[in-house]
Amino acid sequence: GKAHNLPPSADVAIIGAGISGAFIAHRLLTDESPSRPKSVLMLEARAAVSGATGRNGGHIKPDCYRGFTAYSKLHGPKVAVAQCTFEAANHRETLSFIRENGLGEEIDLVEYRSADVYLTENTWKAGLASYNGFKEAGGDVSEITVLSKAEAEETLRITSCFGAITFPASSLWPYRLAMAMLRKSLDAGLQLETNTPVLEVSQADGYSGRWFITTSRGNITVNKVIHATNGYASHLLPEIDGRIIPLKGHVAAITPPPAYVDLPLSTSFAFVSDENYDYLVQRPGSQKFLIWGGGEGAHPNGHEGGYGDCDDSFAVPEVLDFIKEGPSRIFKGWKESIESPSSGVRDPVPFAWSGIMGLSKDLLPFIGELPGKPGQYLIGGYHGHGMARVFLSTKAFCELFLGQKVDPHIPLPYFDLESRLKDPVNMFRVGDVL
Repeated sequence: GKAHNLPPSADVAIIGAGISGAFIAHRLLTDESPSRPKSVLMLEARAAVSGATGRNGGHIKPDCYRGFTAYSKLHGPKVAVAQCTFEAANHRETLSFIRENGLGEEIDLVEYRSADVYLTENTWKAGLASYNGFKEAGGDVSEITVLSKAEAEETLRITSCFGAITFPASSLWPYRLAMAMLRKSLDAGLQLETNTPVLEVSQADGYSGRWFITTSRGNITVNKVIHATNGYASHLLPEIDGRIIPLKGHVAAITPPPAYVDLPLSTSFAFVSDENYDYLVQRPGSQKFLIWGGGEGAHPNGHEGGYGDCDDSFAVPEVLDFIKEGPSRIFKGWKESIESPSSGVRDPVPFAWSGIMGLSKDLLPFIGELPGKPGQYLIGGYHGHGMARVFLSTKAFCELFLGQKVDPHIPLPYFDLESRLKDPVNMFRVGDVL
């Protein structure tokens, strides 16, 4: 709120009121060790959860095999196995946390399998190569199922594909999860200041080792600063430029025809083609909207068109057009059902929007204290997989921050800011991993 003045100082300031900031605030404020911060202030430029968390497609869809080849290329097979295993573990742990806290109903949690459907021969070969590589390197594939073309087309209601690979996943309403965590954090003593953009973080004069935060509403002196703005991190941290790269993503809510309301989809999906990576969940509830994201390849400036775009106030029409046509292209009987006079679908795409992801130069998040800036910390660069990484990433962040033993399952490069921040991007095409 704005009705009062900002406090002149705080022990810890978190910049960004999205899912990362919300999980971190809650964990720090409920920690029972002596290193627990004395006070936590959260600063958010806009409304709470107004960024990517409140805008994403609602998946917790672990990359439990598909990124193996790309991770191996950049980090070696051992880290690649750890990364795929980590995302599957993050999914399980997130579910446990939601259950323990009785949040499932409030956030529309649905547990099922997700299917990566490969629409081209190239991508199918690459998907199988990653699956086999992961398996041969010792990865656990017991929960992963490979479907042939015929099996995939029949069981998943797909018009045409080369094959599919399925695994456990979930969908939820991320905005509500982040809001629930902020509510719990406020109960535990968080001071949340929205509509308070941070303009600069600088070394405080005469306060050795403290940081001076300049905001639109005044200045605050703090002991520690946590940057949890993901795609926006380089705004305040020039050294992050070219290491975490903003990418504008698009999502639309699509009204299903009767055939897909009466018998909803049984899984969530990714559709992998040479030019695009699309993903969707079908919402529970009476209207059964499809929440469909992706379409980067349809950008008028090509695949890289959304790179560096931080403006989530508008969507690119060509990308939305591509997304809107998705179900008719891919699902059996969709086009016929929607075009039938009795379909009753008056508004095929009632909502569409964009949001800013934080691509990582080497596909993995950054967690830890910033080199040369003692007391300033970074978490971000989820590479479009925030929901599949954030729960255990924020847990590890807090363990590190509080000087506790860090979960050994987190891939070690996450914490190696020193060497990973040295060079700017060597970007793969987004679709290679996202």
